[in-house]
Amino acid sequence: SRSLRFLAGQNVSLQFDRIDPKSLPIASCPCDGLQLRFHVSRRHDPFSNLVFNRLKRGQLLTLLGPTGDFVLDEQSARPLLMVAWKSGFAPIASLIDHAIQSQPERRIALYWLTDNPQGHYQENACRAWRDALDHFSYQLITLDSAQSAQIETVLQVLLTAAQPVSDWDCFLALPISLQRSLGDGLVAADLAAAQLHLTSIEDV
Repeated sequence: SRSLRFLAGQNVSLQFDRIDPKSLPIASCPCDGLQLRFHVSRRHDPFSNLVFNRLKRGQLLTLLGPTGDFVLDEQSARPLLMVAWKSGFAPIASLIDHAIQSQPERRIALYWLTDNPQGHYQENACRAWRDALDHFSYQLITLDSAQSAQIETVLQVLLTAAQPVSDWDCFLALPISLQRSLGDGLVAADLAAAQLHLTSIEDV
């Protein structure tokens, strides 16, 4: 019954009774603070077990936040280069939704990385964006793992698509291993540090 005010890309901490709190990125657009979306990976931990096996309608949930600076520069009109690994798509989805709402002509290039040959759980949504928006591009890239040596190939794909990379705002929602490789490579290719936005995810 209460709207949460947050910026696209921010996190909140979710607290269920007798379960340790879990910090998760909000996957929905700030334009709707009443209906919040979260992407939860199935894991062998108490939080995941509750969400997938025991969560009931009406169960009490406490939200703490929002927090985080993985947010758009509202003064910038530069095109957006978005790179996500698996459930790192959650904050990226929020950023894309907000960018589409606030600057519909802004160019957006999304690259979703996975080690799942079957693709992604919301790949149809990405394809729908691509089909509906003239300034939106999407590419799925399959890697062996989050520590894959293929990351150099991914970097070259990004640099080829975003020329010159110094003209873009880049958002990476990746495990630390991939984040360092791609982030360092983009900066070495002349991306200003202020135009590189990073958030770490656990989904490996």
